[in-house]
Amino acid sequence: MKHEEYSIGYDVLKVHASLLHRLIHKNIKVIGLDNIPKNTPIIFAPNHENALMDAMAVLLSCRLQPTWLARADIFGNPMADKILHFLKISPVYRIRDGKDSLARNDEVFDLSIWVLKNKKSLALFPEAMHNFRRQTSAHKKAVPRIAFMAEESENFELGIQIIPVGLYYSHYYNFNRELIVHFGKPIAVADFKQQYLDNRNAGMMALRAEIHRQLVPLTLNIESKQHYDAFETLLEVSNNDRGHFKDVSLKFKAEQKVVAKIEQWEKEHPEEASELLESANRYQKSIHNLNVTDKTVFQKPSVFNAVLSGIISFLSLPLFLYGWINFFFSFSLPSLIVRKKMRNTSFWATFEFVLWIVLVPVFSLLQTFLVWVFTKDLWITVGYFVTLPFFGKLSMYLADFNRGTIQNFRIVKNSAAVNKVVSMRNKLSSTLRSIVEG
Repeated sequence: MKHEEYSIGYDVLKVHASLLHRLIHKNIKVIGLDNIPKNTPIIFAPNHENALMDAMAVLLSCRLQPTWLARADIFGNPMADKILHFLKISPVYRIRDGKDSLARNDEVFDLSIWVLKNKKSLALFPEAMHNFRRQTSAHKKAVPRIAFMAEESENFELGIQIIPVGLYYSHYYNFNRELIVHFGKPIAVADFKQQYLDNRNAGMMALRAEIHRQLVPLTLNIESKQHYDAFETLLEVSNNDRGHFKDVSLKFKAEQKVVAKIEQWEKEHPEEASELLESANRYQKSIHNLNVTDKTVFQKPSVFNAVLSGIISFLSLPLFLYGWINFFFSFSLPSLIVRKKMRNTSFWATFEFVLWIVLVPVFSLLQTFLVWVFTKDLWITVGYFVTLPFFGKLSMYLADFNRGTIQNFRIVKNSAAVNKVVSMRNKLSSTLRSIVEG
């Protein structure tokens, strides 16, 4: 199969991956699909925070079958190479892969140009690195270089459009997380033609700068490296103070505003800002030691609320166990193994998702077959199979509720320590509110 050709198998796998993608997310919002032109060569340029899940977010949000360029170190195994080729993924070689390997990039560029000439889509990360933080790194030259090489080979008549794609995650690996995929306005490579012809390097730099300029507003970009964790804590406090957001995009805009306000306040009042950010770190350490979240501290449950949530958890236990047990071998167990064996949390979501894609259909079909063997009843078998995703999703929500119940009892049990933490939070919340609303 050539990368520019349509693949039925690819689309079948895409449907399966999309259903699973929906299962593990609480909410997925796709914005700007109208910005993707039809019958036009396209280069998708997303920010890169969450390994393979970034590619999944883009791929599963549109109908196209883009060819992806990925770092070369994921290749090398014959079986893996065949799978990656089927998924339309090609390697890009870096200096760390060896100087000799850089020459092989010519083949990759030729493939990319061929895909674009056939009016298909290409996708690569302009940052050329995976960050695992809400921070946009400096862009590399790969996107403009490929775009200009393709246009130059056809006398700038291809009409290549670069689509910046902003990805936002409420969390990188927790179940029931939220996701925004924002396709930005297309950037016409032809608009930079004259700059490129006058000075190739200047033209590429100008296009790279424009991609970066249009991409950053589509992301949550915390510029501070020294106080990054403190910013995350303050965002959590702010979100819980505001309560439930009707739409994840409203939450995203609110977080952008909070970050911008704190960064501006930090520039104008560096000493006070430093004190606030250090207080945020101390608060985060305190709730970590209590093994509770900011949301639980904010709610500060009473004994009555703790007991009530405990009763609800007990009554809903059969539903939770039914969903959890039926997805144990295909879903829960792989996740437990990944999170125990893999120290690098930035790849948890990636490895879990790959395992789920393979194991969920295998065990779902096997378990359904066993139900048929033991019941010999078609309707019970069909009902079991159809309701599997529903009970799997329900078990995730109940698991979150049960964790909250456990935290409620921790709060009640450690009331003396909690009063200190609540006091710390109140000060943070008050200062943060004055900064954001002032």
